[in-house]
Amino acid sequence: MPARYRIEWSVSQKEDLAISRQFTDSAKQPIDITGMVIVYKAKNGANVIEASTANGLITIDDAADGLWSMTIPKATLAAKPAGVYTHDMVNTEDGVTTEFFVGTLELRPGV
Repeated sequence: MPARYRIEWSVSQKEDLAISRQFTDSAKQPIDITGMVIVYKAKNGANVIEASTANGLITIDDAADGLWSMTIPKATLAAKPAGVYTHDMVNTEDGVTTEFFVGTLELRPGV
């Protein structure tokens, strides 16, 4: 199945990347994410930024209502070179992995 959404984000190396969202289906109804493993990756060559429910950078805020948050600290972003990263988020439930979104992350150097 193709990714549900295409998302373009832009963030400075001098700030946290803090996102709160809700997983919804095509009818805009919340998806229950109880027990779901969520992984976000942004890649530019050998440079990788990763957040997941396993490493604690993604948290499930209200599983029944599909609410989750991701915070990647500015120290992590500052350690990566500025540029355009290809990114995606995948979620795995009951052994089935689905790509939820794809797109780009612009990591700006800040002033």
